Amino acid sequence: MIIVAAAVAVLAAVLISVLFITRNKDTYRVLKVYKIEGNANVIHPDGTEIAPYESMLLQSGDRISLESGYFVIKADEDKYIYLEDDTEILLQADGTQADSHTRIELVKGAIINHIEKPLSDGSVYEVNTQNATMSVRGTIFRVNVTVSSNGVVYTDVQVFEGDVETDLIMPDKTPGGRRVTVSIGKQIRIFMDTTITDYVGDPDDIDYEKLAEQTLEYLGIVSDNTDRKMSISVGDLLGDEGGTVTVRFMYNGSVFGETTVDKGERVDEPLLMPTENGHWNFKFDKKITKDTDIDWIEE
Repeated sequence: MIIVAAAVAVLAAVLISVLFITRNKDTYRVLKVYKIEGNANVIHPDGTEIAPYESMLLQSGDRISLESGYFVIKADEDKYIYLEDDTEILLQADGTQADSHTRIELVKGAIINHIEKPLSDGSVYEVNTQNATMSVRGTIFRVNVTVSSNGVVYTDVQVFEGDVETDLIMPDKTPGGRRVTVSIGKQIRIFMDTTITDYVGDPDDIDYEKLAEQTLEYLGIVSDNTDRKMSISVGDLLGDEGGTVTVRFMYNGSVFGETTVDKGERVDEPLLMPTENGHWNFKFDKKITKDTDIDWIEE
């Protein structure tokens, strides 16, 4: 009887453990650094600063910035945030994986948001800037914030898949009372001065030729990792229509070496270096889409 009782107790403990894990697997959010390369910083809500690293767990309330490089945040298992150079965000996340509440305050710079699975009815995904709020159910979109020399704030929204609802925020922080839906392949600009916030016209077609090279690289990665049909193909994004481009390795203003690569491919790092102490100012996992000069930085 003692043996049987002990066995029952062990079985009960195992079942409780299994039930606990099963019951709780959707009761927490997992926020982490998915990919990182370059100069970045994370400030926790308690003021602690740390240099981010891959698989580092993030906290709700973290202030995250990227000076230059490559930075991707993964929320739960289906939401990705790509930070472009000179970008700072404040990340707020609560709820559960099943009913998640994700709010991103874009302080400056630009982010690409990739929400792979449609959100549940109880979930929220928002990007907020000084003059607008963008909310989605599941989509791929970019938000960029710039401030002119005379203090006018511009928010640009570009939608590459799905739809994005945009709402205005007035200079006194009250709702603007006007909502515009931006659909796949469209973009819109929102401005705010000292007196008013408003849309600059209606949504129009995205001008892909004006997108920065880093934006195109990120979109190429997103396209490779989604089954959704985006507004433009990865080949078009990265200029894979054929041909070659020239890459020059520069040292002190002179050509140290030169090579050609197929457009949309990567260039190998040279085996020879100009000096013993230094590095090439370039990410060699980056696809080349145009003639490029790569400078040697002396250390």
